[in-house]
Amino acid sequence: MTNKAAFFGTEQAATAPQSLLAATAEYHLLAQMPSPLAVFGGDDFIIEFANPALLQIWNKSAEEVLNKPYFEVFAHLQNTGLENLYHEVYRTGLAQVREEVSYLVENNGAQQERFFKIIYTPIRNAAGAITGIMAPGYDITEQVKARRIAEEKEEFNRTILESSPDCIKIIDTEGRMISMSHQGLCLMELDDFCQVASQYWWDLWPEESRDTIKASVAKALKGQSTQFQAFCPTAKGTPKWWDVVVSPVHNTQGGITEIISVSRDITYQHRYQQSIDASEKRFRSTFENAQAGIAHVAPDGKLLLVNERFCVIVGHSREKLLEHGFQDITHPEDLKLDLELVQQVLDGDKESYNLEKRYIREDGETIWVNLTVSLVRDEAGAPQYFISVIQDLSQRKAAEEKVRQSEAQYRNLAENLEQQVAQRTGELEQSQAFLKSVLNRTQNGIITYQPIRNKAGIITDFRITFINDMVTKDLGQSAAGIIGKTMLETFPDAAHNGAFTQLVRFVDYNEDGHFPITVFHPNGPLYFDVVADRLGEGATVTITNITGQRKAALQLEALNQELKRSNADLQQFAHVASHDLKEPVRKIKTFTSRLQSELEGKLEDRSIQYLDKIQSAASRMISMIDGVLKYSTLSGNEEPVEEVNLNEILGNIESDLEVLLQQKTAVLEIEPLPTLQGARVLLYQLFYNLVNNSLKFSRPEVPPHIRIHSEAVMVNAKSFFKIKVTDNGIGFDPAYAERIFTTFTRLHSKDQYEGTGLGLALCQKIAERHGGSIQASSNKGEGAVFTILLPA
Repeated sequence: MTNKAAFFGTEQAATAPQSLLAATAEYHLLAQMPSPLAVFGGDDFIIEFANPALLQIWNKSAEEVLNKPYFEVFAHLQNTGLENLYHEVYRTGLAQVREEVSYLVENNGAQQERFFKIIYTPIRNAAGAITGIMAPGYDITEQVKARRIAEEKEEFNRTILESSPDCIKIIDTEGRMISMSHQGLCLMELDDFCQVASQYWWDLWPEESRDTIKASVAKALKGQSTQFQAFCPTAKGTPKWWDVVVSPVHNTQGGITEIISVSRDITYQHRYQQSIDASEKRFRSTFENAQAGIAHVAPDGKLLLVNERFCVIVGHSREKLLEHGFQDITHPEDLKLDLELVQQVLDGDKESYNLEKRYIREDGETIWVNLTVSLVRDEAGAPQYFISVIQDLSQRKAAEEKVRQSEAQYRNLAENLEQQVAQRTGELEQSQAFLKSVLNRTQNGIITYQPIRNKAGIITDFRITFINDMVTKDLGQSAAGIIGKTMLETFPDAAHNGAFTQLVRFVDYNEDGHFPITVFHPNGPLYFDVVADRLGEGATVTITNITGQRKAALQLEALNQELKRSNADLQQFAHVASHDLKEPVRKIKTFTSRLQSELEGKLEDRSIQYLDKIQSAASRMISMIDGVLKYSTLSGNEEPVEEVNLNEILGNIESDLEVLLQQKTAVLEIEPLPTLQGARVLLYQLFYNLVNNSLKFSRPEVPPHIRIHSEAVMVNAKSFFKIKVTDNGIGFDPAYAERIFTTFTRLHSKDQYEGTGLGLALCQKIAERHGGSIQASSNKGEGAVFTILLPA
C-alpha cells in the first residue's frame, strides 16, 4: 500500500481511510485506460498493478502476474538489457524510454503486431526515496505504420532512381546539389557525392553552359520543365555530352520544394552524329575535289548532280547541265550504244558498264571520255539514280597518236638489237670474270653444289659446280680437277661430321642452313662455321674456319669456371674472417662492460669516458665487419626473383623505423609505387638504407620530411621505373655526388654522425644487380635527392 499511496501522491494513505478510497477510485480509473500501464514495487520489481489493456498484451490473467516479481513471471527476459534498464531507473531515479516495442496482440481471434512507446518513471515516497517504477505504454502503431509506409515509398523511389541508367540529381531551390543517384556518380566518375555536395549545380559545368543551367533552374522554380543538350566533362576529365531534362518537384500542397535533373549520356550519339556530319563533309569534299568527273543521273537521263570536274571536262556550266539530260551533250554517233547499255542496266542484265564515248562541248569541240556507269537501287530494288564517272581521254588519245608515230623509230632500234645483245654479252662475261676473281680472293671457302638424286628422288650426293681458290689450296688440287666431282668423293668426312645430312635437309626441307662442323686433324680438331644459301635446286656454301675463336671460347669458359671457384672460396673466407674478427671484438665489449659494472663509482670521469670510447669503437668495428661481409657477399648470394610490390616494402620499412620516425617527428610521404621483378630482401635493404640515411642526416631542430615517388620512363628504348627519394636534410657538396657510393666513404666525422660508410655502396650494388642504377644530387644544406632506375 505504501508504493500505491506514494504513486498517487497520498502521503498518509496508510492511516487515512479517505486516502485509501481516493486510491481505490484512481485505481479504478487507471484500470479503464485503453493504454497499457504497470506499477512495479521494490528492487525485485513486484507487479503491483497491471491494467486490463496490459494483461491482454501479456496474454495473462491478473492472478498469474500480480504480486510476483516481473522477471520471474517473464523469466526469459532475465539477464537482458531490459533488466539492466529497470535497475538503472531504480538506482539513478532517471526515467528511461523504449521508443518502439513490438507486441503480438490477439484481436478477434487473430494476432496483430502493435507498437508501443514505454516510459519507465521512478516512484518516490514522501521522503523522496525510490520505492518502485511506473511504466505506462502509448500505442504508436499507426505512427510506425505510417513511417514504414513512408520509408517503403522512399525506398521504392530510391530504387527507381538507382535503377535508372541516367544521372539523376536532386537540387534545392537555391540551385545547390542535395543528392545524386549511384549511376550518376559512376557516369560523372565521382568517388563520393561529398565531392560535389552543397555546390551550385551550374558550377559543375563549363563556363559556356552555366547561363543555360541557371535558366533551366529558374524555369523549374516557376513550375516549368526544360530540356537541352550540352557538353560537360566528368570529374576525372572525360569529355561527355548530355541530354538534360530539368523539372520541379512539388509537395502535397503544390509548392515547389526541390528540382530534379535527369541527365542522359549521349556522348556516343553525339559522336555518331559528328561522324555522320564529317562523313557528309568528306563526301562533299571528295565529290567536288575528285580528279574524275562525277554525276548523278536520273533513270530518264536527266542530270541531278554534277561536280566541278565534270563541268570542266564536258565544257558546260553546272546550271545548264542540271537543266538537261546526258543525251543533249552526247555525240550523236555514240548515243545509240549508250542508251542500249543504260536499258540493259535498268533491266538487270548488267550491274554496270564501261564505254569510251564523246561529248560535245559548249564551244562545239568534241572531247573523248572514258565513262563508267552503275545504278543505285532502293531497298525494294527500284532504280533511283545512276552514278556516272568520266575521265578525260584527250591526253591518252594524243599519246596513242604519238605511239603510232614512234613505231617507225622502234623498228629502226630493233634492227640494231643484235649488235646491242652482243655488246651486253661481252659485258656480262667481264662481270663474271670479276666476280670469280672476288670469290677467289675471299678468306672464306665457297663451293656451289647441285643435288644428285636416285630414281626415287632421294639425294645421294652433290655435284660440285664451283669452288674458289681458298678451298683448292687446302685440298692441294686445281679447281678444274675438282669441279664435276661429288661432295662425298672430294670430302669423305662429310658423311660422318653431319655436313652432308645438314645440306640435304636444307635443300629438301628448307631447314636452317647455318650449322657448325668439326674436322679431326692430326694436329688437333678444326672447327668450321657453314652457311648455305639456295642456288636454284642446289646451294652455295660458305665455309669459315673458326678454330681460333672456338679455342678462345673454350679457354674463356675454363677461366669463368676458375673465377666461380675463386669467388666461392672468397665468400667462404669472408664468412670465416668475419667470425674470427668479430669474436675478439665481442670479448673487448664484454670485458669492458664488466669493468664498467665492477668499477662503477670507483673511476674518475676521464676513465669512464675512455671505457665508453672503447665500447663505441668496438660497436663500430662490429658494424663495419657486418657491412664488409654483406657488401663482399652480395654478388654471390642468389636471392629469389619474384614480383615485388614496393608499396608493401616501404610499408614494412615505415613500421620497422616507427620509433625513430616518432623520435624525430619525421614525415614519411610515400606516393603509389610500382610492382616489379626483383629480390625482395635486397630491395628492402636498398630502400631501408636510403630512408635511414635521410633520418640520420637530418638538420637539427628541423623535422625530417622524406618524399618517395615514381614514374615510368624510357631509357635507350627500354622501360624503367624512376623512383626518387627526396629529403630536407643537411645535403652535401655536389662534388661528392659520385664519391658517396664508394665503400667506407664518410663526409662527416663519426662523432657527428654514426655509420660504417658502406650503406650507399650497398645501395649501388643492389641497384646494379637488378640491372638498374642509382644517382645522388644535392646542395649543402638543401637536402638530397636519390634517383633509382629499376627495370619495369
